[in-house]
Amino acid sequence: MALASAWIRAPLRRGRRHLQRRRLHTSHADAVVCGGGIAGCAAAYHLALRGAGRVVVVSAHAPLTLTSAMSTECYRDFWPSPEMAGLMGRSIDLMEGLARDTDNAIGMTRRGYAYFTKDAATLAKVEATCAALAAADAAGMPYRRHEGAAPAYEFGDAGPLSAAVLAAGGGPRGLDVLVGNAAVRRAFPAVGGDVVGAVHARRAGWVSAQQYGAALVAAARELGVEFATGEVRAVDFEGGRVAAVRYADAGAAHGDAALPGGAPTHALETPRFVNAAGPCLNAVHGLLPGRDAMAPEVARALGVDAPGDARRLPLRNHLHAKVIFRDAAGAVPRDAPMMISLDPQTIWPVDDDDERAALAEAFGEAAAAKLAGTAGPGVHLRPYAHDALLLLWEHWHGDWAVAEPPDLHPAFDADLFPEVCLRGLASFIPALGAAVDDPGDRPVVDGGYYTETPELVPLLGPVPGARGAFLCGGLAGYGLMAAHAAGELVAAHALGDELPWYAPAMAPARYADPAYADTVRRIAEAGDGGI
Repeated sequence: MALASAWIRAPLRRGRRHLQRRRLHTSHADAVVCGGGIAGCAAAYHLALRGAGRVVVVSAHAPLTLTSAMSTECYRDFWPSPEMAGLMGRSIDLMEGLARDTDNAIGMTRRGYAYFTKDAATLAKVEATCAALAAADAAGMPYRRHEGAAPAYEFGDAGPLSAAVLAAGGGPRGLDVLVGNAAVRRAFPAVGGDVVGAVHARRAGWVSAQQYGAALVAAARELGVEFATGEVRAVDFEGGRVAAVRYADAGAAHGDAALPGGAPTHALETPRFVNAAGPCLNAVHGLLPGRDAMAPEVARALGVDAPGDARRLPLRNHLHAKVIFRDAAGAVPRDAPMMISLDPQTIWPVDDDDERAALAEAFGEAAAAKLAGTAGPGVHLRPYAHDALLLLWEHWHGDWAVAEPPDLHPAFDADLFPEVCLRGLASFIPALGAAVDDPGDRPVVDGGYYTETPELVPLLGPVPGARGAFLCGGLAGYGLMAAHAAGELVAAHALGDELPWYAPAMAPARYADPAYADTVRRIAEAGDGGI
């Protein structure tokens, strides 16, 4: 398997030369990465690619076996923040390079993300976002507006991208805004007659998470990256700089809890430590000495308490669940893109107190309140396998309490969640309404965690006050799509290489700057960091 496209072969050769001349020492590593998820594997790959030397990934589990394995597998470059769009665009560049070099063994598609609304004001707001993104990057994010029953419209390939399409740049780019129900239904006939507009983000789609992760791990191994099974228990410092990482065998705790008790059994002297521990990011971060600084203005803007005298990142874990539903009736065309509702709605409308009481008796007071209340936008689906759909809606599990450190094998509402998703999706894809009462085969529910900052911007870069320590996390619901560029950015920080223009926006040091409070407010006004 080819490891890298032509534009990164120079650092690849540098990495190989270093591997040939270095001496292996079992007690020393040039960089240690904690976490074997997609972000940790990407960071390790890019460290090795840039000639870091001996790179060791320490993980309690086999690579890519927890939340990374439960991914929705999607990617997009459509973000309200130019910095996030820059990070994602770079990551997609890297993913396309991997697809080209592996004859698209990762199954990369380019069907896009399509956002639908029944509300003219919502459509106007999203149109303004599209226009602003296009103005900031007219070449990379062209904006096309279509109105009427027969708009000029380019449809991309439905299947995995061919070698020819990848060589030509990967397919359609930019944003298509469809105005009016006739224009929308011509492109997407499954949607209802009350949808007034849609935005189709074109440089978007999905990959096979398993094949993508396997290709990245294989490339890392070929560069000499080593994977050690264990749980990081301590990070030693000398003179204010990382000096060693100590870890214990994971077998005694079966990897079911973060940082269980017990003495470390292994040590690696190292000048660099990358924390890519996913939902355990804060638990591992707490091993570092010192404290995290946060300006009071920033804390107020984020709605969090300042960390005080401890190492504490402004992160939360929330449950991410998805439904695998067999679409036996063919309600959604197999060539459909990711389809997302931009509208709030009521999942289960009730006419009076008696109906609400019946809901509470059947499902409990908390569930009844969510069913009969106003649910936020964001219910979405995409085609999956040969006759199934993936259904998702963060509304249902997003407010469930999560312990710290989290249970790495969480439970979900497998009974009600599929119906919740189907009800929400039927609000703009009417044919799915029939499945609410008769879903056919029992849907499968699985998932993991989204680990996110309040403003949904990742933490990528040096830990202030802890030289040699770096963060690669807080990747929220975009871990798979951002991981390649996130790992590249952290590797550049760790090795003192040139940084991309969007690096300061992701740096952990941003929280100490009072001016960042204004950025937080702008992100919230633009859509809380996502679309």
